Amino acid sequence: MRVLVLLLILAGVGAYYWKDRREISETKISRYVRAHVDAMQRKDAEALCNQLAPDFQGNYLRVAGGSLQAQQIDRKQSCQNLQEFFDLKISMDRTLPAGSEYAVDYSINVDRIDISADKKQATVQTRSRLNLANLMTVDSTTTDTLRMLDGAVVMQASEGRVRVSGAAIGARP
Repeated sequence: MRVLVLLLILAGVGAYYWKDRREISETKISRYVRAHVDAMQRKDAEALCNQLAPDFQGNYLRVAGGSLQAQQIDRKQSCQNLQEFFDLKISMDRTLPAGSEYAVDYSINVDRIDISADKKQATVQTRSRLNLANLMTVDSTTTDTLRMLDGAVVMQASEGRVRVSGAAIGARP
Protein backbone atom coordinates (compact mmCIF):
# COMPACT_ATOMS: atom_id res chain seq x y z
CA MET A 1 0.00 0.00 0.00
CA ARG A 2 2.81 2.43 0.89
CA VAL A 3 4.51 1.72 -2.41
CA LEU A 4 1.29 2.54 -4.30
CA VAL A 5 0.87 5.84 -2.42
CA LEU A 6 4.51 6.70 -3.04
CA LEU A 7 4.13 5.93 -6.76
CA LEU A 8 1.00 8.09 -6.98
CA ILE A 9 2.81 10.99 -5.28
CA LEU A 10 5.79 10.62 -7.59
CA ALA A 11 3.49 10.49 -10.63
CA GLY A 12 1.73 13.66 -9.47
CA VAL A 13 5.00 15.50 -8.89
CA GLY A 14 6.31 14.30 -12.26
CA ALA A 15 3.15 15.43 -14.08
CA TYR A 16 3.32 18.85 -12.40
CA TYR A 17 7.00 19.22 -13.27
CA TRP A 18 6.36 18.19 -16.89
CA LYS A 19 3.44 20.62 -17.22
CA ASP A 20 5.37 23.45 -15.52
CA ARG A 21 8.27 23.10 -17.98
CA ARG A 22 5.88 23.29 -20.95
CA GLU A 23 3.47 26.09 -20.00
CA ILE A 24 4.17 29.81 -19.95
CA SER A 25 2.70 32.06 -17.26
CA GLU A 26 2.72 35.71 -16.23
CA THR A 27 5.02 34.80 -13.34
CA LYS A 28 7.54 33.24 -15.73
CA ILE A 29 7.30 36.24 -18.02
CA SER A 30 7.95 38.60 -15.09
CA ARG A 31 11.03 36.56 -14.15
CA TYR A 32 12.18 36.69 -17.79
CA VAL A 33 11.84 40.50 -17.83
CA ARG A 34 13.68 40.88 -14.49
CA ALA A 35 16.51 38.64 -15.76
CA HIS A 36 16.64 40.70 -18.96
CA VAL A 37 16.99 43.99 -17.08
CA ASP A 38 19.57 42.45 -14.73
CA ALA A 39 21.65 41.18 -17.68
CA MET A 40 21.51 44.63 -19.33
CA GLN A 41 22.71 46.29 -16.15
CA ARG A 42 25.53 43.74 -15.81
CA LYS A 43 26.38 44.21 -19.50
CA ASP A 44 26.06 40.45 -20.00
CA ALA A 45 25.58 39.91 -23.74
CA GLU A 46 25.73 36.11 -23.35
CA ALA A 47 22.85 36.01 -20.86
CA LEU A 48 20.78 38.28 -23.13
CA CYS A 49 21.58 36.10 -26.13
CA ASN A 50 20.49 33.00 -24.20
CA GLN A 51 17.06 34.60 -23.79
CA LEU A 52 16.54 34.38 -27.57
CA ALA A 53 15.16 31.28 -29.29
CA PRO A 54 17.55 29.60 -31.76
CA ASP A 55 15.28 30.69 -34.64
CA PHE A 56 14.61 34.21 -33.27
CA GLN A 57 13.50 36.81 -35.83
CA GLY A 58 13.13 40.53 -35.22
CA ASN A 59 11.50 43.06 -37.53
CA TYR A 60 11.90 46.70 -36.59
CA LEU A 61 11.37 50.16 -37.97
CA ARG A 62 14.48 52.05 -36.90
CA VAL A 63 14.49 55.83 -36.67
CA ALA A 64 17.94 57.39 -36.30
CA GLY A 65 19.41 60.72 -37.35
CA GLY A 66 16.22 61.68 -39.18
CA SER A 67 16.06 58.57 -41.35
CA LEU A 68 13.61 55.68 -41.21
CA GLN A 69 14.89 52.21 -41.99
CA ALA A 70 13.32 48.74 -41.89
CA GLN A 71 15.56 46.25 -40.13
CA GLN A 72 15.32 42.47 -39.99
CA ILE A 73 17.54 40.70 -37.52
CA ASP A 74 18.12 37.09 -36.51
CA ARG A 75 19.56 35.63 -33.31
CA LYS A 76 23.15 35.66 -34.53
CA GLN A 77 23.01 39.33 -35.56
CA SER A 78 21.18 40.32 -32.39
CA CYS A 79 23.82 38.62 -30.23
CA GLN A 80 26.58 40.27 -32.25
CA ASN A 81 24.95 43.70 -31.86
CA LEU A 82 24.67 43.25 -28.09
CA GLN A 83 28.33 42.26 -27.80
CA GLU A 84 29.42 45.19 -29.99
CA PHE A 85 27.37 47.61 -27.86
CA PHE A 86 28.92 46.39 -24.61
CA ASP A 87 32.42 46.36 -26.19
CA LEU A 88 31.86 49.99 -27.27
CA LYS A 89 30.84 50.91 -23.75
CA ILE A 90 33.94 49.23 -22.29
CA SER A 91 36.09 51.07 -24.84
CA MET A 92 34.45 54.37 -23.90
CA ASP A 93 35.02 53.64 -20.21
CA ARG A 94 38.78 53.24 -20.86
CA THR A 95 38.93 56.91 -21.88
CA LEU A 96 37.73 58.01 -18.44
CA PRO A 97 39.79 58.41 -15.26
CA ALA A 98 40.36 55.20 -13.26
CA GLY A 99 37.26 54.08 -11.38
CA SER A 100 34.87 55.99 -13.65
CA GLU A 101 32.51 54.66 -16.24
CA TYR A 102 29.73 55.85 -18.49
CA ALA A 103 26.41 55.06 -16.88
CA VAL A 104 23.96 52.73 -18.62
CA ASP A 105 20.39 53.32 -17.56
CA TYR A 106 17.92 50.70 -18.78
CA SER A 107 14.25 50.35 -18.02
CA ILE A 108 11.42 48.31 -19.49
CA ASN A 109 7.66 48.55 -18.99
CA VAL A 110 5.35 45.67 -19.81
CA ASP A 111 2.12 47.16 -21.15
CA ARG A 112 0.22 43.97 -21.96
CA ILE A 113 0.56 40.19 -21.74
CA ASP A 114 -1.66 37.85 -23.77
CA ILE A 115 -1.11 34.15 -23.10
CA SER A 116 -2.39 31.70 -25.73
CA ALA A 117 -5.20 29.32 -24.76
CA ASP A 118 -2.83 26.34 -24.86
CA LYS A 119 -0.28 28.25 -22.70
CA LYS A 120 2.50 27.47 -25.17
CA GLN A 121 3.33 31.09 -25.96
CA ALA A 122 2.57 34.67 -25.01
CA THR A 123 2.44 37.98 -26.82
CA VAL A 124 3.97 40.76 -24.75
CA GLN A 125 3.83 44.46 -25.55
CA THR A 126 6.67 46.48 -24.03
CA ARG A 127 8.25 49.90 -23.98
CA SER A 128 11.91 50.24 -23.10
CA ARG A 129 14.58 52.91 -22.83
CA LEU A 130 18.32 52.52 -22.84
CA ASN A 131 20.37 55.61 -22.07
CA LEU A 132 24.15 55.57 -22.38
CA ALA A 133 25.51 58.50 -20.36
CA ASN A 134 23.16 60.95 -22.13
CA LEU A 135 25.21 60.37 -25.29
CA MET A 136 22.76 57.97 -26.88
CA THR A 137 19.18 57.05 -26.08
CA VAL A 138 17.34 54.08 -27.56
CA ASP A 139 13.55 54.07 -27.12
CA SER A 140 11.72 50.93 -28.22
CA THR A 141 8.09 49.91 -28.48
CA THR A 142 7.80 46.23 -29.32
CA THR A 143 5.44 43.30 -29.51
CA ASP A 144 7.33 40.16 -28.56
CA THR A 145 6.36 36.51 -28.85
CA LEU A 146 7.66 34.47 -25.94
CA ARG A 147 7.53 30.69 -25.60
CA MET A 148 8.87 27.92 -23.42
CA LEU A 149 11.99 26.05 -24.54
CA ASP A 150 13.46 23.34 -22.33
CA GLY A 151 11.77 24.80 -19.27
CA ALA A 152 12.90 28.39 -19.92
CA VAL A 153 11.12 31.39 -21.44
CA VAL A 154 12.73 32.54 -24.70
CA MET A 155 11.87 35.23 -27.22
CA GLN A 156 10.74 33.68 -30.50
CA ALA A 157 9.99 36.89 -32.40
CA SER A 158 9.90 40.63 -31.93
CA GLU A 159 8.57 43.49 -33.98
CA GLY A 160 8.28 47.15 -33.30
CA ARG A 161 9.75 50.60 -33.57
CA VAL A 162 13.20 51.65 -32.32
CA ARG A 163 14.20 55.29 -32.05
CA VAL A 164 17.90 56.12 -31.58
CA SER A 165 18.83 59.68 -30.64
CA GLY A 166 21.52 61.65 -28.87
CA ALA A 167 24.81 63.44 -29.32
CA ALA A 168 26.61 60.19 -30.24
CA ILE A 169 24.65 59.94 -33.50
CA GLY A 170 24.36 63.64 -34.20
CA ALA A 171 20.70 64.10 -33.23
CA ARG A 172 19.32 65.43 -29.99
CA PRO A 173 16.52 63.49 -28.17
